[in-house]
Amino acid sequence: MEIPKTPEELLKEYNSLPSEKKVEISKHISTMKTQIEPSNPIILTESSNLTPEQDRAERYGFAQLVANHIANTKRFKTFSINGVWGSGKTVLLKWVNELLEKRKNEKIIVIPFNAWEYEHTGNIIFPLIKELKGKAKGIDFDDDVNKVLKTVAILFAMSSIASSIGWGVVIGAIGLIHKIEPNLAKKFDKKSQSLKELKNDFSKLVNKIVSSYENPKCSKIVFLIDELDRCSPENVLTLLESVKNFLGTENTCFVLAIDKKIISKAIASRYGSLSEDDGSEYLEKIIEFSYDLPFRHDYIFFNLLKDYQSEFPMLRSINFQILVDFIKIAEITSVRKIKRILNKFSIASEYYASMGGGFRLEVLFYFVFISEVYPDLYAFIKIYPTNNFFDVINETNQDVIKYLDIENSARNKLIEFVQQTKIKQMNNELKRIIGDPPDKRNSISQEAYICINALMKHGF
Repeated sequence: MEIPKTPEELLKEYNSLPSEKKVEISKHISTMKTQIEPSNPIILTESSNLTPEQDRAERYGFAQLVANHIANTKRFKTFSINGVWGSGKTVLLKWVNELLEKRKNEKIIVIPFNAWEYEHTGNIIFPLIKELKGKAKGIDFDDDVNKVLKTVAILFAMSSIASSIGWGVVIGAIGLIHKIEPNLAKKFDKKSQSLKELKNDFSKLVNKIVSSYENPKCSKIVFLIDELDRCSPENVLTLLESVKNFLGTENTCFVLAIDKKIISKAIASRYGSLSEDDGSEYLEKIIEFSYDLPFRHDYIFFNLLKDYQSEFPMLRSINFQILVDFIKIAEITSVRKIKRILNKFSIASEYYASMGGGFRLEVLFYFVFISEVYPDLYAFIKIYPTNNFFDVINETNQDVIKYLDIENSARNKLIEFVQQTKIKQMNNELKRIIGDPPDKRNSISQEAYICINALMKHGF
């Protein structure tokens, strides 16, 4: 079987050609590009700046529900909005922020906080508390903020030392701290006492800020925490424990947009001996109320696809169900991932006419989908584009796979891909929905072989 040439091999072959031949090839490429170049394709970008009118996932109503709950409840102080990376948590927090700030009969101080932006600072609590500076109306409480920051700094320094060398050594160093900061050092004779006083200082600061508003009165300070699941396990624990120990006061509310699974793993890894389930249980002790970001595969995909179909009429002819089913089979709940798939598919479909035919649009989507969801498998297929690949994968029979004209290591890799991905279910679904090719002389495997070669020729 012929192995496709690498870009380096093709470049070397091109450079060895006579100059007149290079000119001829350049002219041909220029003409071909004019014929098939995409006509300003729509590319759906990141959703963090979307307006409610651009909402394709119908989540603005959910944002209103969350904002009303946060504003009206006095029972809960900590909330989480759970969703995987790319599922749309950031834009939801943006809308919740806008809705809370627009409330007419009460003042709610909203503090958006991107935890990941402060990951490099070593401790994300300091920049979080600094956000309170300037939030009071007509009164400067910056000295109170600085007092809390100073206390937090010493407390975290002592906690860090204690975790490394033990509290016994720290207690022995109290005398030195008394000489340097005698007033503050008294707070740390016992850790429990220090946390109690710190919480009291922070609570007084929050109450002063809230009380500075009269018309309308301020009801609470809401911290909207984003991107915590991208932070180190140390900072994840630092924020969660701070919310539990002293930040969660009567007039504060914390809303964390997180991937719960990643946070649970971070907690477990930080403590070492904990399992992911233990990490999840730890998180539940801090988060009082959790929302799961709503995700309807068919509805979201259909609304996103409409943006493309107006620009690419060809996409109207594809069987919509195969697109939705693939998303469900691969268990994709990231809007960002769906947009990447549609962006790539829209570009590939623009080249469809120039690819020479021989395969249906659904088969093209099949490979675009694999390239984004299972990139290692797609790279494997490009190296070994056999004309019976689809049938082999569909059978998932090791006895069939071993007869492929590839070396043993590659056969073992293919078996591994079949076992670890949802490729078999996708193949079965594709065959069920689109059936055999109109030309009975061909098979879906032959369509797949023609399609993957056409994609490689066009740089996919």
